[in-house]
Amino acid sequence: MRTRYKTKESSSRYFITSTIVIWIPVFNNKQNLDALIEAITYSQQQKEFKVFDYVVMPEHFHLICSSDKLVIIIQSIKSYTAKRIIENYEKENNKRILEQFIQSKKGHKTKSKYQVWQEGFKPKEILSDDMSEQKSNYIHFNPVKRGLVGSKLDYVLSSARDYFLRKQGRIIIDGLDYEN
Repeated sequence: MRTRYKTKESSSRYFITSTIVIWIPVFNNKQNLDALIEAITYSQQQKEFKVFDYVVMPEHFHLICSSDKLVIIIQSIKSYTAKRIIENYEKENNKRILEQFIQSKKGHKTKSKYQVWQEGFKPKEILSDDMSEQKSNYIHFNPVKRGLVGSKLDYVLSSARDYFLRKQGRIIIDGLDYEN
């Protein structure tokens, strides 16, 4: 997977966005969502990947995260989930979505029949506490802005509930103490 985005490969925090091609809402499918959560969780447990904020929307996700190998880890997460998403749609015989993945494939991609993710992940280094707060608010209010929920605390695929209710969500937030 090519990427033109560069990071400092340090423990700096980054705000990242990764989007499914043509905004196909693949994460409305439980198996696809589970694949993404598994990939992120595995990276946290096995690859020294830290997640501080997240939201998973139907067709994209945002993270505030850090790792000394951020580019490699995000590529791995996207590669794993792309394979699982394709497998799921092949099992369902969902020719419409598979055809959209075929049509979205870039010409230089010769190893794959499909393109599931848009290329890259748009990393933005968090340079200040103000910027961190702004990006965190953006993440937590994204589902409200889209009209998916009335309150950021109603959306279970975000870290808002972790922070404000101290309830562990689908992805563990690094450095956060949860109440029992």
